[in-house]
Amino acid sequence: MKEWWLNLSSREKQTTAIGAILVILFLVYALIWSPLANSVETLRERIHHNQALLSWMQQSDKKIDALEKNQEITTRTPNSSLLNIVQTEINKTPFASNIVQLQQAENESIDLRLQKVSFDSLIKWLTAICRKEQLLITQLAITPGATPGIVDAEIKLQLDTHS
Repeated sequence: MKEWWLNLSSREKQTTAIGAILVILFLVYALIWSPLANSVETLRERIHHNQALLSWMQQSDKKIDALEKNQEITTRTPNSSLLNIVQTEINKTPFASNIVQLQQAENESIDLRLQKVSFDSLIKWLTAICRKEQLLITQLAITPGATPGIVDAEIKLQLDTHS
């Protein structure tokens, strides 16, 4: 290689040196600069996305706080048991006929088993009853059924004594 270099004319050496410099510059650009620039741009896009997400979450948090403050707290009569409350509320739903088991497990705790119910309806009902009656879901097992959107559910509800 050294002999080849020495046999080149000065013009060829100059052209080869300029070519080598250009190749090195291209390699630095392609292997270092471009990936770094792309990474920086990706991070900037991610920052913008996360800032928009944060803004949305803050607005949603304010809405949730407002809803919770405006939520009407129902008062229970001392004689109404948790079992009666859940039974009354579930009888208002379209999946009342899908109850496999509804029993009082412990004091202030209910075990509920449903088969072949709409997942969306179940979640809406659980959210509503937990808010309205100040209940907690302490256990929840949902098994998908053969039909999309239809599930079997085992739920344990109890009174929220911390509110």
